[in-house]
Amino acid sequence: MNELPRDSMRLSLAAELRELRRSLAELEAVEDAARQRRRQLMEELDGLIERAQSGPAELPQHEDPEQASEEQPQEPAAPEPGQVARILIAEDSATAGKLARRLVERMGFAVDWVRDGVEALESLERRHYDVVLMDCKMPRMDGYQATRAIRQLPGEAGSVPVIALTANNLEGDDLRCFVAGMDDYLAKPVHSGQLEDRLRHWVTEAARRRA
Repeated sequence: MNELPRDSMRLSLAAELRELRRSLAELEAVEDAARQRRRQLMEELDGLIERAQSGPAELPQHEDPEQASEEQPQEPAAPEPGQVARILIAEDSATAGKLARRLVERMGFAVDWVRDGVEALESLERRHYDVVLMDCKMPRMDGYQATRAIRQLPGEAGSVPVIALTANNLEGDDLRCFVAGMDDYLAKPVHSGQLEDRLRHWVTEAARRRA
């Protein structure tokens, strides 16, 4: 008498397992496509930034792994108070970080570049920044975690404008950034004019917040 309910339960569990396996396979396919899209967007970003630079290109199109492993983000000397706005770039990719730093410097800003969210927090605790350009996927601490931690910092550091600059461009990615506490969202590849417009907007907004 009990065999029928047991058989029915086994069939039901088997059907649920098949559905779970199918869902997992679909999720893996989506993740693979997202990774491929990220690589494609990063290549497009590199090309756009190089074309946006005035004068001869100074950076190679492809990253030299040996050079990238040796070169670390450099911390420029602090400008005199009121001299120029200072931008913090948090980007783990050496190629994207160097290109973004050069591009933003050509806009007339002072720039510091760090490789992850932990270094971004340490920099904000040591120095004033007007705007943070935050990549979302980084080692140790990603951009979402870093932004939530930034919002817990005391004083001006906790209210610094944070702009997501990321290859994530799927539905809902912008909302995730805003929920984490970011102020703006730019998906790579981003046009240099659009980037400069948003930087200048948030530099002005940062000054208003401090007033």
